[in-house]
Amino acid sequence: TGGRCTPGHVCPAGSAAQQPCPARYFCQAEGMSAVTDEDNICPERYYCPPGTNAPDQNICTAGNYCPQGTGAAPVPCPAGTYSDETGLSDSSQCTDCDEGFYCPEPAQTEVNTDDNACPAGYYCPAGTAEKFTFPCKAGAKCTQGKAASVACPGGKYQGQTGQTSCESCPAGKVCKPDPASDVGVVTPADCPAGHYCEGGNEDPTKCPAGTKSLATELSAAAQCGLCPVGKYCAVPGLTTDSGNCNAGFFCQEGASRADPPSDDLGNKPCPPGHYCLEGTTAPTPCPKGTYRGTAGAVSVDDCVDCDVGKYCAIAGLTAPTGSCTAGYYCVSRNVEPTPTDEQIGRPCDAGFYCEEGEDQKECPPGTYSPTTGLVSADQCLACPAGRYCEGGRSATSGDCEPGCYCPEGSSTQCQQVCTPGHFCEGTSPEERECLDGSYQDEARQSECKECNAGFLCPVGASSQSPCKAGYYCARGSRVADPTDGETGDECPAGYYCPGNADRVPCPAGTFRN
Repeated sequence: TGGRCTPGHVCPAGSAAQQPCPARYFCQAEGMSAVTDEDNICPERYYCPPGTNAPDQNICTAGNYCPQGTGAAPVPCPAGTYSDETGLSDSSQCTDCDEGFYCPEPAQTEVNTDDNACPAGYYCPAGTAEKFTFPCKAGAKCTQGKAASVACPGGKYQGQTGQTSCESCPAGKVCKPDPASDVGVVTPADCPAGHYCEGGNEDPTKCPAGTKSLATELSAAAQCGLCPVGKYCAVPGLTTDSGNCNAGFFCQEGASRADPPSDDLGNKPCPPGHYCLEGTTAPTPCPKGTYRGTAGAVSVDDCVDCDVGKYCAIAGLTAPTGSCTAGYYCVSRNVEPTPTDEQIGRPCDAGFYCEEGEDQKECPPGTYSPTTGLVSADQCLACPAGRYCEGGRSATSGDCEPGCYCPEGSSTQCQQVCTPGHFCEGTSPEERECLDGSYQDEARQSECKECNAGFLCPVGASSQSPCKAGYYCARGSRVADPTDGETGDECPAGYYCPGNADRVPCPAGTFRN
């Protein structure tokens, strides 16, 4: 029949029945006729459906928030958030969906880790509501459950968005991420000059020492150009050579040193028989008439003149071609075995002989030769008697010295000294005895002395002998008892002869008959 309005209701004037407390408000007292925002608004953290009789009657449920004046139902936390707590008062208190996951429904109280992992090819930062919101960035990869794009590492790239993996850097390219960027390489760069990239390169590989390259996009070391002939490439990664190879060395291709040792590419010290100027593209043969037996010659001056007695017939020799022919004399730089050019060789000179491969030698003392081209000492002529030959002469040296004699083969002007009792004229082949009536008591004389009166001198006398007593001897007497009356005779009557040069008269008062 009527009564006082109960809590949770309002009874406006003239009400036939009590009415539920309106949503968004609470009616805690009895006999309320109306609600006011000042006194009865539903407090934050709570919601007030119709008929609420206390401000804290309905705590805001998990997955929701309740600002002041929340009515019949809590406000859901928006998609991309969740809350496992009650009593929230603002959407900011809802927790962002976990990184790597998405939260598609409002009022979620938890992240569904089984069903809501971010799909591969996409990334989900905290607070993601839709799974396909963030395609993976170019230059990155995204596997399932990623909160952000994962930058492609060095040596890989990705040119498209929404990808789950990175591609290996192609051969001839280099993929080096920018450290200031949050993604890796989107477009591979060309492998730079002086380098090669075999594939998967973060950094290019330098072309090895001994090579160079101006080209880009090389994919193998074999594409690096060998250092050119005459040049060397000292360090890896060159685009141009390091300079000329040193004199005395030959850089064929691929040299890494200016003074290369021998290697499989043909780089080496300048080979024997040649010389190499700085930067030469080919060893230069030592000219004809020279040779070089060792490596490393730096100029033509290092080529050795062909030895005396030898000949060097062609260029590029490491030793003489051979010995000059017997009978020829080869001087330095000779090019043939039988030379006729006076400057490099000729037939053996007159007065000399030339054995095979030897310097010309003088005909021995006591011989000579007016003929050229002798091959041995046996061909030299013996010096004729009466003359002497000093050796190495094309004619005899001269007449034998007076007072000396020179038999055949004499080598000095006084080969033999004329002995006492003999005389030797200037061309004597042998000494001659002094004739009857002469003598020579000295050596090395060209004539004999006439025997003095009172003496006798037989053939070959080296001194005078007294005339025999009873005889007298005139000048030039040949016997001790001459009887020819010209060189002497018996002592005549009236004279006596003691062996003197002339007769002596018997003294007064004496006679001889």
